[in-house]
Amino acid sequence: MADFANISEKPNAGVLDVSVSTNPLGMPETVKNMDIILSLNEYYPDSECTELRKALAVKYSVQPESIYSGNGADDIIYRISQGLKPKRGLIAAPTYEDYEAALKTIDCDISHYIYKSEYEYHFDCGILDNILSDIVFIANPNNPTGELIGRKHIERLAEKCRDAGAVLVVDESFMGFTDERKSAKELVYKYSNMIVIDSFTKTYCMPGFRLGFCLCSDKSTLDKIKRAGQASAVSVYAQAAALMALEDKDYINITRSFVKKEREYLIDGLNRAGLKAYNSDVNFFLVKSPYNGFIKKLADSSVIVRDCRRMTGLEGEHFRVSVKKHEDNARFIETAYRIINE
Repeated sequence: MADFANISEKPNAGVLDVSVSTNPLGMPETVKNMDIILSLNEYYPDSECTELRKALAVKYSVQPESIYSGNGADDIIYRISQGLKPKRGLIAAPTYEDYEAALKTIDCDISHYIYKSEYEYHFDCGILDNILSDIVFIANPNNPTGELIGRKHIERLAEKCRDAGAVLVVDESFMGFTDERKSAKELVYKYSNMIVIDSFTKTYCMPGFRLGFCLCSDKSTLDKIKRAGQASAVSVYAQAAALMALEDKDYINITRSFVKKEREYLIDGLNRAGLKAYNSDVNFFLVKSPYNGFIKKLADSSVIVRDCRRMTGLEGEHFRVSVKKHEDNARFIETAYRIINE
């Protein structure tokens, strides 16, 4: 019989992995009806994701034809780079590294606008004076800081990009953990130069299904994104799981309440321990350690964090911590205290 133990990145027993930023509550109960999903096994997937796009259109008050579904948010990011082939790219940093990795697959001159450490790496309007590119990537909420950028700032950025002839890509992969009234999804009809990305990976804890999507009102732009990869990018399983996830109407509100409470508990505990834990609006936050080798000591204690030391714009020993179940959060705080007081 096949050994299924090593076909995923599930941590070993006893290891506390707070580097993964998926929903700590796990998948919605509605997704766990595997009989429905397996019953579709003998059929090819709908390459247009018709029913899924209809459901997403209702959820976000947009038109189905403005939505494209892909094999996770990363697939969308790489398709944007491959499909649009920008010559110059601007990335607001520190942020998710795959924006840069995707642009490096094409002949693109990449620059960064660095958020200031004295402002805790929060968004600042200085970026508005630096739009000298064909494409701008920004995450909202940002990763790894967890900051939710105000909608008015996103609109100003979209206007600046439009005036400069640039496409603005807004990655909202963690928007579901916040007040979604600040989402830019509906703004794609006001700004045809805007692409908004989201996924089911983080909010619905469905990384194994690989399902992301983007919204854009410009048909030619969306067509270029579609043509940048294979037609059937989303499996029949992923489409079915996403539709079932959207049926759970209470899941998101329960998630937001739980994450807010546990995030505040974690941040307070780590700050009391002597670390610098930055405030956040989502299910993770950035931490700076004044102690050299702290990340390694955590690993030696079977606690894995997201190492951010190589991220553009960060100086010193930074790492990202994701909110987990309460007992895991308590274990993390206790481990941090022990290491600091050794």
